[in-house]
Amino acid sequence: MLPSLKFVSSPNYSSRNGNAVRLIVVHDCEGSYSGSISWFSQAASKVSAHIVLSEDGTQATQMVAWANKAWHVCSFNPVSEGIEAAGFSAKGLGAPEWLELASITAYRLHAHGLPPIWCNDGGGQGFCEHADLGVAGGGHHDITHDPAVWAAFEKMVQ
Repeated sequence: MLPSLKFVSSPNYSSRNGNAVRLIVVHDCEGSYSGSISWFSQAASKVSAHIVLSEDGTQATQMVAWANKAWHVCSFNPVSEGIEAAGFSAKGLGAPEWLELASITAYRLHAHGLPPIWCNDGGGQGFCEHADLGVAGGGHHDITHDPAVWAAFEKMVQ
């Protein structure tokens, strides 16, 4: 189930050009909830995500309509939806934020008829973290590199 969503439009989106979503990409913002919403709202940022989740997991803002392509993972934008969790990889996420992130991920996977599995090479269907996409996904490394954390997250998504 999705939390109640606010909507703040980002100008940074485009058409999927007929591509079907096959990945839900989980990121951290490397910033605060309000700061990330503000940044994604500016054309000058040239970035966006579908959802930004607050640090405590109690609030979420949709910034790009599901049918549109958000600008979050370079070559994978046409085939993915992006969910950004407020916070910093160096600090990690709290349990409530991980739980809500898993809930949103599961909901969106189900909406697309995708399997609730960690697609850690970005080549299949399911969810992945930003770092799983390598250079083609922008070369970012967030939320964590710990495979045990991602395995636990996969169980929460399932």
